[in-house]
Amino acid sequence: MKKLTLSLAIAAITASSSVAMAAGNSGYQTQYGNGNTALIDQTTGSTNNYASQYQSGNNNDATTTQEEADSNSASQSQYGDDNVATADQYEADQNYVSQYQSGTGNGADSDQEYELSSIAYQSQYGSGNASYNQQFGGQDNYTSLYQYGDGNSNANYQSYSLNSSTRVWQGYTTDGGYAYSSNNAATAYQDGQDASDILIEQAGDNNIAATWQYYSGSANEASTTQVGNANTATTYQYYTVGSTVDVDQTGDNHNSYVLQDVTTTSQVDVDQLGDGNISDVYQTGTDLAATVYQDGVGNDSDIDQSGSLHQAYVTQYGTTNMATIAQTTSGNYGSIYQNGTSNMATILQN
Repeated sequence: MKKLTLSLAIAAITASSSVAMAAGNSGYQTQYGNGNTALIDQTTGSTNNYASQYQSGNNNDATTTQEEADSNSASQSQYGDDNVATADQYEADQNYVSQYQSGTGNGADSDQEYELSSIAYQSQYGSGNASYNQQFGGQDNYTSLYQYGDGNSNANYQSYSLNSSTRVWQGYTTDGGYAYSSNNAATAYQDGQDASDILIEQAGDNNIAATWQYYSGSANEASTTQVGNANTATTYQYYTVGSTVDVDQTGDNHNSYVLQDVTTTSQVDVDQLGDGNISDVYQTGTDLAATVYQDGVGNDSDIDQSGSLHQAYVTQYGTTNMATIAQTTSGNYGSIYQNGTSNMATILQN
């Protein structure tokens, strides 16, 4: 009881001191259990900041730091044991961070620096979840994470980008709603781009989704939706301008790999249903389009395009079909349609 009383007293002193150092700031801390640690630091003359931390259980740790910024807000709530939540906001206006964790061994970290009007939400249920988020040097950024289940992991980065947004749901999809999911892993990076957007949705178990966007130009987006078990989707967009990728996988054991390297206004659309289908798409150039649709078991599609003004389409139904399209130079069109078992088709155009 003495330890709890002392902890609450320290929380109140920290909150009140933050108000005194920066006019208009508020800090609230409530802790139950033993060995909890909470810290609120609001300094350097900023105004209208708000931080509230609530912890219940044992050995929880929460830290909020807000300084040299106006109208920041951070709220952190933790239930259970051994949770860790950290929120840092520096030199930016109107940022908002909310982190909620329930269960055992969860960890969440959010860092916002130099941006204007950035928002980060993170909610984790279950045990052993881990999430990391950072927004740096941009404007009007938005990121949101929801994880439901055991052993999930996530990492989000956004840096010096304008109007970017990252959303990751695990245990939830826009079309299907909530579903129990566990051990899914998602990673999303955005760096140096304008108006970019990443969406990762996963429902099921042991799915992996990774998306990178680097040095990209305007209006890029990379969307991934996986429903089932043990699916893998990997999407890379490097210093591309105006390129888009959309990957949807339903079933089990699918694998999608997309790389758009030094492309302009190119697009990739991959849809896979069934079990164990594989899609590989590589594009470099200008005005390229690749569309893959596979429904069945063990189908394999490979598209490789370089140059400009190419179009490639692969449609496969059945089992263990294989399609390959390789196009170079300019203005080629390739289309493969297969239905059945163990068919093989190849298109090579220069």
